[in-house]
Amino acid sequence: MSDRPSVTIGIPFSNARRYLADAVRSVFAQTHDDWELLLVDDGSSDGSMDVVRHLDDPRVRVLSDGSNRGLCARLNQIASLAQGAYLARMDADDLMHPERIERQLNFLRANPGIDLIDTATFTVDEDLTPLGIRGDRPLDSRPEVVLRNGLLIHPTVMGRAEWFRSNPYDPVYVRAEDRELWSRTCATTRFARLCEPLFFYREGSAGNLPNYLRTERTVRDILHRYGPPLVGAWRTRLLVMRSRLKSMAYQNGTKLGLQGRLIKKRNRRLDAAEMHEGRRILAVVRNTRVPGLDGGLAAPGGGIASRRGGGVNPRILHVTTVPVTLPFLAGHVAHAKRRGFEVHALSSPGEALDQFARDMGIDVHPVPMRRRITPLADLAAVWRIVRVIRHVRPTIVDAHTPKGGLLAMMAATLCRVPVRIYHLHGLPLMTATGLKRRILRGTERTACRLAHQVICVSESIREVMIAEGLCPPEKIKVLEHGSIDGVEADRTFNPARTSTESARLVRARYQIPEGAPVMGFVGRIVRDKGLIELAQSWRVLREECPSLHLLVAGPFESQDPIPAEVEATLRSDPRVHLAGMVHDVPSIYRTLDLLVLPTYREGFPASLLEAAAMELPVIATQIPGCVDAVRDGETGLLVPVRDAEALTAAVRIYLGDPTLRRRHGANARRRARREFAPEMIRETLFREYVRLLGERGCDEVVEHVCPVPPGAARHPERIERQCDSQNVSP
Repeated sequence: MSDRPSVTIGIPFSNARRYLADAVRSVFAQTHDDWELLLVDDGSSDGSMDVVRHLDDPRVRVLSDGSNRGLCARLNQIASLAQGAYLARMDADDLMHPERIERQLNFLRANPGIDLIDTATFTVDEDLTPLGIRGDRPLDSRPEVVLRNGLLIHPTVMGRAEWFRSNPYDPVYVRAEDRELWSRTCATTRFARLCEPLFFYREGSAGNLPNYLRTERTVRDILHRYGPPLVGAWRTRLLVMRSRLKSMAYQNGTKLGLQGRLIKKRNRRLDAAEMHEGRRILAVVRNTRVPGLDGGLAAPGGGIASRRGGGVNPRILHVTTVPVTLPFLAGHVAHAKRRGFEVHALSSPGEALDQFARDMGIDVHPVPMRRRITPLADLAAVWRIVRVIRHVRPTIVDAHTPKGGLLAMMAATLCRVPVRIYHLHGLPLMTATGLKRRILRGTERTACRLAHQVICVSESIREVMIAEGLCPPEKIKVLEHGSIDGVEADRTFNPARTSTESARLVRARYQIPEGAPVMGFVGRIVRDKGLIELAQSWRVLREECPSLHLLVAGPFESQDPIPAEVEATLRSDPRVHLAGMVHDVPSIYRTLDLLVLPTYREGFPASLLEAAAMELPVIATQIPGCVDAVRDGETGLLVPVRDAEALTAAVRIYLGDPTLRRRHGANARRRARREFAPEMIRETLFREYVRLLGERGCDEVVEHVCPVPPGAARHPERIERQCDSQNVSP
């Protein structure tokens, strides 16, 4: 009898603490017990690993490398590690019917010509109440149907493990990786479906407009690539038009509050018997005992389990103008929670804010704020922030970004918050003129005056603040060597962990020949990022180097848009590749030979630090922020701002000297690892919190996060020594 299991069940998970225990229970509830379970963590920061860390069953393998590589990379990893002859997919927030594995396995064994099989599924809400049934009609695997509908229900798929190893997921097609895989393989693969619901698929009722639109954009990329050879150019155009119309309908439906109805149209309604059966099966699954499973954990750092009560609880409220800034603070949030703080976040409403709450397991508070100068709306925002502060009662308000910083410092001052920190990420006034510049100077000066401490992300920006008279030198500091949160040089941005295969897939996606040199830009596509000079330089370089390609990764933004002629240059050139918003950024860096950032203003550019960690030489402008990230002539090259000729000359230097590129890239990585370790910066910020709490007389709060001997809380230097001696691991 073989020691190898018949089936490998693979569950990749990322910040799924709330759901993971039920998913595991559904595996242990299976009637077929000859399986192995691969649980692969994708850089969770919410304590998901705590749920499964102590599972006591030899059939279970729990893997975690601490990095966030994305779903495609984890699915390919599971396929490469699977010991079973068959591989079953499953998401961490779903559950299986107890007979799912047995029924699918029996079908595949009885039909050796079938490669992949899925099942119909119950759809359930967040609380596992059955909503409907999806996929209970026979499968239609004609190419046009595959392109239009995506064919299989991805989490319910089982197939031969060798098939998945021979047909890996492409990380370029985030949020539609399954449809790309079916489209790529439908001509040579045989599919099947079990029309009975053997799965429970969790589906929110509110919908997610940004994710839906992002998925449809990826679907259109798939149609453009696979449509013509599968169904012809004319049908491809019709399918692309259909996708655009779906996006418009969903946008309009969301505006009218009809997104719930649109989602329900995907499902068939349940009759009373089906509802009863779905609930019965869920009860069986959720009552399954699993040795070593920790499924009774309280929600970390807030959520339902967090209650305001008596005593002194250390709370931090992070404030940003827009929620897209919050992920840059994720490491600090997780570290503060581990060290005993209860963390909250406040920002403008949106899916990004809700997603941050789910990812980090914290309470969030939506308050509309506008980036523009809008006095009446800003006063209303201050009042709303005051109400949130009175409700949360934070001991620290840590405010980021100019508008969020100003409004939060005003509100925190009105509420007499014990510790007020203004976290300075950049200076918009550096490119402003006239009245706008005077207003911005006034807002920065006010935010600094109201804060107890100003923390700056780079030494050069600190020097500008002091020189401009915006903040006294003794009140503004830089943590370690600067940056917002360092760079994960040994995890996410590690060239040794980013395969050449991922770079090959990027080249194939954009039809860049192997061996052709590629220069890249990573960032928001706006005027202030120097896109005008980049386009001017590119016009010269493309003629001088016919094999050179330009890969641009980042979203076009309506605020500070690039000129129309620059956008036309980028969109019309076949050797310029616009990647849009990219989730697998390390694969982009792995594809590049050099990175350029001809920006006009920065705080501390994250892309330069990421590129450095990936051993990539960079060319940036000689401005505050960039001069901290790049050592000219050692880790990269610095050129004068708004100077397209100097930018062109610097690119020529790197294109003509591969040895210099490699030397600067190696120097950059060594520096990134030595000076910008995230753990070091996070711990330094934590110590700053402790110091400020001690200075402000919050002795009881300090003892919650860093217990000290009696009387030591009145002496910050003794607090820090005590923290050192305890050596609390992050």
